[in-house]
Amino acid sequence: MESCKLEIILHSAKDLFDVKIFGTMDPYALLCITRLDRSMTSDLYKTNVAKGAGPYPVWEYRMQFEVVSMNNSDILICQIKHDGTLFDRDIGEVIMPLSHLLAGNALGEKVSYPVKLDTGEVQGKIIL
Repeated sequence: MESCKLEIILHSAKDLFDVKIFGTMDPYALLCITRLDRSMTSDLYKTNVAKGAGPYPVWEYRMQFEVVSMNNSDILICQIKHDGTLFDRDIGEVIMPLSHLLAGNALGEKVSYPVKLDTGEVQGKIIL
């Protein structure tokens, strides 16, 4: 099977839901490529923590994935979390079909995707 390398840069996020009552959020993101049924999963990447960034973190985090055989069920998952003192809190999640990301970004331009909260509501976006 032929494979290729896919480079993705998570630039930033905007207008994220603030999970902190006092103080400022310290967001980070976890990203991986997987299948809808979670049968195959790539390496998991973790961005740096954007200390004191609140709902507007900037990461400029570069990842390189080895894509063996692209499938219509391949998705990129981005979980955004707050780096807490005692425990980390979920801020939101982005799930996007990999084919959609590639089709919309053939020229290397920045694209944004909505962030979903646990409630299903949308608040904020990530920029890739």
